[in-house]
Amino acid sequence: MSLVASLAACGGGGGDSTPAPAPAPAPGPAPGPAPAPGTALTISGTATFASVPPGAGNTGLNYAGAVDKPIRGATAQLIDAGNTVLATTTTDASGNYGFSLATSQAVTVRVRAEIKRTGSANGDRDFTIRDNTSGDAVYVLDSAAFTPTTNTTQNLRAASGWNGTSYTGTRAAGPFAILDVVYDAQAKIATAAPTVNLPMLKLFWSINNRPVSPFNATTGAITTSFFTSAGGSRALYILGTANTDTDEYDTHVVAHEFGHYIQSAVSRDDSPGGSHGSGDRLDLRLAFSEGWGNGWSGIALNDPRYVDSFGTNQSQSFSINVNLPATSTDRGAYSETASQYLIYSSSQTFGFTPVYGALTRFPSSPAYTTLYNFADALKVTSPTSVTAITSLWATQSIVASDAFGSGETNDGGVPTSLPVYKTLSASPTTYCLTGVTDARSDGNKLGEYMYVRFTASGARVLMLSKVSATYATPTTTDPDFVLLRSDGVSVNASSSVADSETLNATLPTGTHAIAFQDYNLPKNQGSCFAFTVN
Repeated sequence: MSLVASLAACGGGGGDSTPAPAPAPAPGPAPGPAPAPGTALTISGTATFASVPPGAGNTGLNYAGAVDKPIRGATAQLIDAGNTVLATTTTDASGNYGFSLATSQAVTVRVRAEIKRTGSANGDRDFTIRDNTSGDAVYVLDSAAFTPTTNTTQNLRAASGWNGTSYTGTRAAGPFAILDVVYDAQAKIATAAPTVNLPMLKLFWSINNRPVSPFNATTGAITTSFFTSAGGSRALYILGTANTDTDEYDTHVVAHEFGHYIQSAVSRDDSPGGSHGSGDRLDLRLAFSEGWGNGWSGIALNDPRYVDSFGTNQSQSFSINVNLPATSTDRGAYSETASQYLIYSSSQTFGFTPVYGALTRFPSSPAYTTLYNFADALKVTSPTSVTAITSLWATQSIVASDAFGSGETNDGGVPTSLPVYKTLSASPTTYCLTGVTDARSDGNKLGEYMYVRFTASGARVLMLSKVSATYATPTTTDPDFVLLRSDGVSVNASSSVADSETLNATLPTGTHAIAFQDYNLPKNQGSCFAFTVN
């Protein structure tokens, strides 16, 4: 078998790129009984890939424990010597496929690293694993060419390329290991929404993908594994450079990023992004988003142990258990650990269908996507569990009565973070930010954004203007904000204009909110701004 990156093509055939070096060919196809005269030949078999699990503790990948798993739900094709597609099918849950061939001729069996279906009662899917360092080509696994004269069994296996001490062969299994996570993740969504159509997602993996900045997809400098919807196209980039950081076998990492895709596809994600980690006091939107990714990975894979391998020979790793609550000093709506625990526990306790339903309520919500909003929505989708949800959230020191965090008493040591949403009772009103002292503070921690609610409608001018600042360097402030309208529509107001930010907006009837920051705010310093709605 060989792994090649094939440029996707319409109809019959397409231009394959130059194949990667192939491992030794597998034994030829096993002949079956000769068909009766005039009867078509049957070609069938099983497609598998080498799956490498994590080791015990934090010992990285366990290559000695590798097992073969079926390639499920992938496109399988029968191709003639001229590269014309003669037949197409989909591998089943056991990796099996089957074709009928009218006449004996030279053919190849190809399995594409994709899950595709259109017009299905079970919802549309379009997931492809591609090589961003080879023209965004789709990975495929090809058999050797053969000419069947009888019914034939042709099995395909994607090997890991590991020789016992290092990668020396083609890493053919990598794309299919990623596809396997996608199969499980989309299947989990289907348990709650069996007919939902999911938008196209391109997943980019390459053995050249490494954690290097600045980002350059064509060379593999992708900074980290991440999801993006920039430009309206959804894409997921996955690390693959050996002896540095590979993620194709880190199933929870892939599932985490797919979780961000799910938020993009069926929900809304208001996270400001940026660095984050265990113990950080995060902006509430970031804490929920990353907690969702971690908690969802445990839900999708039915395994709460999140493992990320790295280092020489992928022999190191870190792991977290998303089924463990946050420590007493890390509890609050600003905690990624508390978020992942509450999301995973909610699915285990109240069921995944209410959890998914709560997520789908975000797009029309006038509250930012936080644990407060999630709890409020979950109480709607699981109405018999209201008291239990309130009690579960209280175990993580989160006490609020609605999606806006009303009644919260846990300020995380940042007094300006409460109340969660300030109310604009007179225009203008001055609000002050204080840069936090967290070691990794970079504009996305608790208190570095402030949420303000206001009631207005029609054509309005929203403006933040500097009142004062306690810092001298840089010499100017740079306020930015995100408007969240009462109908759930978000509008960014971000520019480099010094000391002010203005947005002309047409507002529907209702109460709206802004989340604002001072982009120039240093750690442990302060700045104050007047917010005006005219």
